[in-house]
Amino acid sequence: MKCLVCHQGKQKKNRNAFGKDVGKLLTKKDAKDKDKIAAGLKKALAMHVDPKSLSADESYKLMTGVVVPRPVVNTMTVAPEATRPGVDS
Repeated sequence: MKCLVCHQGKQKKNRNAFGKDVGKLLTKKDAKDKDKIAAGLKKALAMHVDPKSLSADESYKLMTGVVVPRPVVNTMTVAPEATRPGVDS
């Protein structure tokens, strides 16, 4: 499973706005330097994007990369006298 926070699509070179900012701050040489990675991510998170400066395609990529799908919960209500199919048989 991919989180799509930095990358968009199947290829790692396709980066969203956040990924581009992280790419400016970190290099492949930094891959094992936990302190530099943490500092780079913190700095990238502090950067702001003006939505008016983005094209429709860039806005879409940014939103789909940042907004993570939430799990869906299946719930049901049962009256006290009712039985649940498959459960109360």
